Amino acid sequence: MATATLEKPAPAELIAPQTRRFQVPDLDTHGGWVMDRFTKSYPHVIPSNAAGWLRSLVYNNECMFLFQPNAVGCAQIERNHTLAPMPIIRERFVFARTPQHVEEASWMYVEFAKWAKHTGADTMLVCEGLSDVTPEMVAARLGKRIFVREQRFLKVAEKG
Repeated sequence: MATATLEKPAPAELIAPQTRRFQVPDLDTHGGWVMDRFTKSYPHVIPSNAAGWLRSLVYNNECMFLFQPNAVGCAQIERNHTLAPMPIIRERFVFARTPQHVEEASWMYVEFAKWAKHTGADTMLVCEGLSDVTPEMVAARLGKRIFVREQRFLKVAEKG
């Protein structure tokens, strides 16, 4: 009689939460707390406009809008320059429902990286403002180094 080998379960931090593409019905489940986060991040945007913008991301092929039980995230493909051979992926936001769910939210970047490779992108722009996940957590989750670059810009219009 053969004996079964007992395998140790993977540590909790190595088990990825279920991550799926966001659909319009998911706004009923996650919409409340996500809208709260948006209105705090963008106080000048009225909730109905923010809801419309989120709805527009759902079926946009240029975006990967994902959710987990306690996190949502969105990344978007961009063509940096018309002559640039490879697109880039820009993280738009990654929100955790509570601070206790930030570790779960860090798995969004694994999905974004898979999508980046699938689209032919070689660069992901991350942690530029609307992420609850720290750059150190992103680097650890992906096993990659995060680079920092300086950006120069100027304002051409006066605020009004």
